[in-house]
Amino acid sequence: MMMGPGPAVNQLPTPRATLKVSNIPSFVTGDDFSRLMLQLEGCVDARLLGRQPGGDQVGYGEFSDKMNASKAKNLYHGWTGWGGRGLAIELTDFSMAQLMQQAGPGQKRMRDGDGERGWCLGLNRRNRAVERQR
Repeated sequence: MMMGPGPAVNQLPTPRATLKVSNIPSFVTGDDFSRLMLQLEGCVDARLLGRQPGGDQVGYGEFSDKMNASKAKNLYHGWTGWGGRGLAIELTDFSMAQLMQQAGPGQKRMRDGDGERGWCLGLNRRNRAVERQR
């Protein structure tokens, strides 16, 4: 009797996928953003991590896999439910852990009420963090 490999013998863990969400209006709280993202299938973490020039915020959502991240992008890209310009969503090459490390100790993080003195964390082509004060 021939038996195949066990259910998880040759399977590699599915890599997580992270979405960058920009154009989030400045009045949206971290809890608001997390609530929106965490209701989606496969979302395991969601955080606001910076501000864009002009005051809109940038957030990131981490998903269990690329398929669920793609579904979320298709659902919310251009969404104007908070009355802003419409969310801009793109898949990133970074995990949430890498993004949190780049905005880690010794750097200012965005806090509620930072307003015009907010900081923006951008990623350049060499995949290194670049911090810009507005």
